[in-house]
Formats: sequence, C-alpha cells, structure tokens
Amino acid sequence: MCKNKKILIVCGEASGDMHAANLIKEMKNIDSSLEFYGIGGEKSKAAGMNLLYDINKLSFVGLIEVIRNLHFIAKVKRNLVKYVKEHYIRDVILIDYPGFNLRLAKELKKLGVKIFYYISPQLWAWGERRVEIIKRNVDLMLCILPFEKEFYKKHGVKIYYVGHPLLDNIKQYSFSDKEKFYNEHNLDPNKDILLILPGSRSHEINFLFKETLKAAEKIKAKKNIQIIVSLSNAIEKGELKKYLTSDSVKIIKDKTYDLMKFAKVGIIKSGTSTLEAVLLGLPFIVVYKTNPITYFIGKKLVKVKYLSLANLLAGEKIVEEFLQNDCVANKIAEGCEKLFEEQYRVVLINKFEQIRKLLGEAGASKKAAEKIYESLN
Repeated sequence: MCKNKKILIVCGEASGDMHAANLIKEMKNIDSSLEFYGIGGEKSKAAGMNLLYDINKLSFVGLIEVIRNLHFIAKVKRNLVKYVKEHYIRDVILIDYPGFNLRLAKELKKLGVKIFYYISPQLWAWGERRVEIIKRNVDLMLCILPFEKEFYKKHGVKIYYVGHPLLDNIKQYSFSDKEKFYNEHNLDPNKDILLILPGSRSHEINFLFKETLKAAEKIKAKKNIQIIVSLSNAIEKGELKKYLTSDSVKIIKDKTYDLMKFAKVGIIKSGTSTLEAVLLGLPFIVVYKTNPITYFIGKKLVKVKYLSLANLLAGEKIVEEFLQNDCVANKIAEGCEKLFEEQYRVVLINKFEQIRKLLGEAGASKKAAEKIYESLN
C-alpha cells in the first residue's frame, strides 16, 4: 500500500505527454487515490495530472534554442524542486527529455526522493558518459527498447524492460471507418494520400515544412495524389498556413493514426512518429533539419549510423533519411517517389513486420505502472 499519494511526473514533448497520460491511467487503475503533479500537456491533464507547467512552454530543440531560454529553464527547475520540498513529494517519474530531466534528477536526489525514469534517454546513441548520472540518481530505469537492457546492465543501472508503449496506443486506438473519415474531411477516395508529419514544435515547422511541402507538390505533379498534413495538438494551423501556396493541401488535426492507416506514403520528421508509421505499415521517408550549429555539435556527439528508430531497430538502412543539407525538396521528392513502387513497398513492409515482432506484445504502460507502484516510497 502506498501511503504518500503525491507523485511528480515530468515530460517535455508531445510523445512524452502521451506516455505520461497512459502511465497515469494505469496507475490510477491500481490506486485511484494517487495524485499526479508536474509538467505535461493536454493528454496528461485529461488523464488526471495537475499541471504545474505545460510542455508547450518547454519545447526547445537544439543547443541554440536551449541557450536562449536558459534563465526560464533554470527557473522551472528551481520551482519544481521547491514544490517537491513544500508538498513533501517522495516519488518522481521522469519521462525522456534528458537535457532537463537528468539535471533535475541530481537536484531531487539530494532531497531523498525515489526517482523512476520511464522512456530512457538515448544515451546509447549520443551520451554514454551520462550513464553515471543515471546510476547515481535514478532508482529504477524502465526501458522500452530491447537493446537498452544490456546497455544499462553493463553500466550497473537497475533496469526493468517493459516493452514499447506505442503498441498499447495502437491497440487501444479506435480507428475510423475509411469511407466515413473521407467524407468527414472532404477527401477524394480516388486519390492516394501523401501524408506529411512536420513535427510537434514550432522550431521544427520553421526548419522543415517549406521543403517537405515543395517536395510533395513535385510528386503531386506526377502522381494522382492528395497532400494531407497531420497536425499535432501542440501546433496551431496558422503556423502552417503561412507556407501554403494552394488550397488543395489539407491540414487535419489529431488524427495521425487514421491518416497513417489510410495513406499511401509518408514524409515524416524524425522522432516517435517514424516508429508509429512502422507499426501501422506506412511506407515513409525520414526528414530532419535544425540550426546548423546545433546539427554540427550533434553530429560530433552521436555515435550511431542512423537517426530513425526504424533503421536502428532493423540494424540497417531500410528507410531513407534526408537530414540537414540533404533535406531539400528535390532529394525528398526523389526518395519519396520510390515508395510508390509495389516491389519496393512489399520489401519495406516486410521489414516493418520484423520490427513489430522484435518489440513484442502490448502492455508496456501497465507493466511500468505496476513496477513503479510496488516500488513507491
């Protein structure tokens, strides 16, 4: 039985908000009297989190953006530590977002709280030296990728593998009827969908959307397609509309899974959405671009060959990646056109199925909730 019912949860982006929401629901199924406070978004709030800060206030990408907002970030961290002290919170769950959460963990550990880390930072890719921070300050790491188990065991970190929570999301999702969905959104049933996912942050939109949209228009000139942009809840339509040169491009909000299921091909910003596309069987290419200084530093730090999880899990390049200087309309369009070839599609979708099997069965959120609950202070 958990005596102290207050738990702090901290995530910092749309995917973390989704995982936090599912975790909160599962923990409340175990004990409905638990109280959750922290940093989250709409989904966390709907699941029962009392928001101290919204993730939209902290969605900074890259070194330059972080430097510009250091004062605010430091203030948020101080306020969270103060809140934990004043409200005698004894348990903290950190979700991904390592730049902020690893620093926060060091401060909170001084207060004697128990710290759980759900959705491991990708230290195996870019920051192995930071494993020592986790070893000293995190009581239990709950990982979601198969190869993370051995990585953390090697470094002496207490680890529990739960599987990937995206399998839960997809299993629980109520997909729309295709005909009804097309009617509701005024889509043409005689045209294939080219789906663009430009990211969940304004920074990503500014760097990526113009070129991906130009690439899509080039493909449309050759193929019988309609261009749909899947919009994150964290982004307002107005941020995209300034880039639109045609009324034919449709923007649809918060229907990503339906769109992935119905689309023919996708142009997807590197991140969680690429793995969602794998699990839903949507052939896609990966795009990513950021501030040149941020990219240069990141390139020096990253130790893996690929950026997308699809390629990392496959152990080979199965999807094309168009990064930084290669993230231009001509190259994106050329890479995307291959996705319409039937033979290429069959091979790619078979590779996707192998990745899905590698990730195992659904139930990650429930396993994580049970493990955390039994270990609460």
